[in-house]
Amino acid sequence: MTFWALSGLVNGLAATGLTLLVYSRNSKEIRHRTFGYFGLSVALWSFAYFAWQLAETHETSLFMARMFMMGAIFIPVTYLHHILVLLNRVDRYKATLRASYVLALLFVIGNTTSAFVANVEPALSFSFWPRPGWLFHPFLVWWALLAVLSVYLLYQAVRRETGQKRTQYLYLLCATLIGYAGGITNFPLWYDIPLLPFGTIFTTVYVALVAYTLLRHRLMDFSLAFEKSLTYLVLMVLVALPVYPLLLLMQKVFWNQINVQFSFLLLALFLLTVIGAYKMKVGTEGAISRALFRERHETYATLSNFSKALVTILDVNTLTNEIVRTLGENMGANTVTLYLLDPQLKTYRLAAEFGKLPGIRPRLATVDPDHLLPQFLQTTKTGLMRQDLEYDPRNEASQLLNILRDSLPSEIVLPMANKNRLVGFCCLGSRQGHALYSEQDLTILMTLAQEAAIALDNSMLYKELKESQAQAHRADRLRSLESMAGGLAHEIQPPLGSIKTFVTQVPKQIQDPEYVGKLSEVVAQDVAKIERLIKEVLDYARQTKPQLRQEQLNEMIESCLYFIEAIPTSKPVVIEKILSNNIPPLWIDRQQIKQVVLNILMSSLDILGPVGGTITVITRPRMKSEEEPWVELEMTLARGGLPLTEFQGDDGFLFAQSPVIEKRPGLPLQSEGLGLAIANQIIQEHQGFIDVKFGSGVDISITVILPAKTISSQAS
Repeated sequence: MTFWALSGLVNGLAATGLTLLVYSRNSKEIRHRTFGYFGLSVALWSFAYFAWQLAETHETSLFMARMFMMGAIFIPVTYLHHILVLLNRVDRYKATLRASYVLALLFVIGNTTSAFVANVEPALSFSFWPRPGWLFHPFLVWWALLAVLSVYLLYQAVRRETGQKRTQYLYLLCATLIGYAGGITNFPLWYDIPLLPFGTIFTTVYVALVAYTLLRHRLMDFSLAFEKSLTYLVLMVLVALPVYPLLLLMQKVFWNQINVQFSFLLLALFLLTVIGAYKMKVGTEGAISRALFRERHETYATLSNFSKALVTILDVNTLTNEIVRTLGENMGANTVTLYLLDPQLKTYRLAAEFGKLPGIRPRLATVDPDHLLPQFLQTTKTGLMRQDLEYDPRNEASQLLNILRDSLPSEIVLPMANKNRLVGFCCLGSRQGHALYSEQDLTILMTLAQEAAIALDNSMLYKELKESQAQAHRADRLRSLESMAGGLAHEIQPPLGSIKTFVTQVPKQIQDPEYVGKLSEVVAQDVAKIERLIKEVLDYARQTKPQLRQEQLNEMIESCLYFIEAIPTSKPVVIEKILSNNIPPLWIDRQQIKQVVLNILMSSLDILGPVGGTITVITRPRMKSEEEPWVELEMTLARGGLPLTEFQGDDGFLFAQSPVIEKRPGLPLQSEGLGLAIANQIIQEHQGFIDVKFGSGVDISITVILPAKTISSQAS
C-alpha cells in the first residue's frame, strides 16, 4: 500500500469516526447536522481516494476518480454551510448558499461524463491520474471562491469576537487554512505541474479541528470526546493487529496468493463495522423494545423523562406528591408511600402516599432513624425487594422481611440518599394483577430514587432558605416597629397633653363660645394626627402576603418621613425632601417598599452619629430607554450639615446631593451599618436594584431604582 492510499484510508476513518461522534451528540441540532453533511463529503472523498489508489485497471481507476471528485464537489459548499450556521449568518448569505448547492448538483451531474474528468493517465509515480475536462475549470474557480469566502468569514469573526468565541473561531480559521492548503496540492498535477499531493493527509487535521471546535462551541467536555476518540483508535488497533495477518493467511490458504490491496480494503470495511457496532446495538435494542415490549418501554421512558423534571419542582409537598403519583401510575403499584427526614423532629415522617386499598395502610406514621430499615438503607444505599428477602437465610433479612410484611407493607423499598445522608425512602406495594417486580425494574427505580433524593434535598434546602429569609424579614420589621413605636409614643404625647388641658378647662369655660370653638378645632386636629399615626403603624405591622398594586411613591415617602420626623433624637438632624412631580405610579407592594425606606432612613440616623447632619430624599424619573420608564429614589447623608451642591434636573426641579461621592467597589451591602441585605432582596424581587456610593468621611448616597410598570405590562 502506498502513502497516498494510506492517507486516504486514514482520512476516511477519521472523518467517519468524528462525524458519528459529533452527529450522535444531538442529531436534531442544526450545527451537528451541517457538520454531518461536511463529514460525509470528506469521508466519500477519502474512501474513494483510497480505492482509486488501489485500482489496477483503467476503468476502475476512472470510476473511482469520479467518485472521489463527487465528495470533493460537496466539501466546500457543506463546509461553508456549516460555517454560516456557526456564525449565525445563514440568512444574510442564503442566496449565495442556495446558488452554491445548485452549482454543486450541476457539477455532480457533469462529473458522470468526460466533461468533468476526461480520462486517467500515468503521471509521475501514479499509474492513473485524472485529466480535466472543460467543466473542471469553472469548478476549480468555484471551489476557490467558496474557500476564500469561508476563510474571510472566519477571519472577520476572529476580529469581531472576544474571549472563548474568538478562540473557537481561531481554531476554525486554522483548520480551514490547513485543510484547503492540503487540498490545493491535489490540483497542480491535473495541469501537468510536477507537484505531489503531500497535503492530502492534512485533511485529518482539518476535520479533527473542526469537530473539536464544534464540541467546544456546544460547551461540551472535550476531554470526554477525546476519551471516546482514543477509545475508538485503541479498539481499531487491537482489532487490526490480529485481523490483518489472519486475512493474509486465509488468502494464502484458500487461493495460494495474497492481494495486499484487497486485504486493506476488507480491513477498512471491518473496522468501520466495529466502530458502528455499538450504535447499531443500541438502536436495535431500542427498536425491539418499542416493538415487542411497548408497555414496559413507555413506562421506562416516562420515568426517565420524569427524573429530568424533578429538578424543576422546589416545593417539598408538590415534589413528594408527584413522586408517589408517578411511581404508582407508571409502575402499576397499588400503594406508594414516601417517608421524608424531618430535621427538626429528627425522624422520618410519612410525607406522601398514593393509593389506598382496604386493609392496607402503613402502620407507622413516623420511623425512628435508629430503626433497622433506615439503618440498613443508610449503610447499603441499595434497594430492598421482598421476594429476595424470602430466600435470604440471614437473621437481618428475616427481620427486614417482617418489617416489609407487617410494619410497612411493601414489595420494594427504595433509599433516597444524597451526600451520604438518607434523605428519605419510598415503599412500593404490590403491583396490579399480582405481577412481580423484576431486577430491571429495581435498577431503573434506583436511578430515579437517586435523582429524587437530590431533588428532595434541594427542595428542603430551598424551604429552609425561604424560612430564614422570612425570619430575617420579620426581625427587620420588628426593628422598624420598635422605632416607630417610640416615635408614636413621643408624637402622641403633645396632642394628648393638649386635649387633656382643654378638657380640664371645659367645666369652667363651657359657656365661652370662642373657647368651645377652639376646643373643637384643636381636639379634631390632634385626634386626626393620632389616628394617622396609629393607622400607619397598624398597616405596617399587619402580616400580609406581598400584594402588588399601583402606588404613588411620593405619597409613600411622605408617610415614612412623617414617622422618621416623629422619632425623638438629641442629634441635630435635618431632613430635606425634593420630590419630583413627574413620578409615574409604581406597581409595588407598599409595605415592603416602606420597609426598605424606613430601614435605610433609620440606619441613616444611626450612621450620622452624635454630630447629626442632613438626610436628603430625592425622587426623580429615569428613562432606561424610550419604552422603559424607571423611577429613582436617592437618599443622601451628609454629616455635620455639610453644604449640598444644587443642580437642575431634566424636569426643572432643583436636586441636592452630597459632595465628593465616589463608588467603593466590592463593598458588602451590610457594611457601614446600613443593613441593606433585606432591602436589596426586596428591591430585586421588584426587578429593581440598589446602588451605594461612599465619599470621603461618612458621606453616603443610597439610590433605589425601580421599574415603572403599568397594569398592562405587569399582566403580560
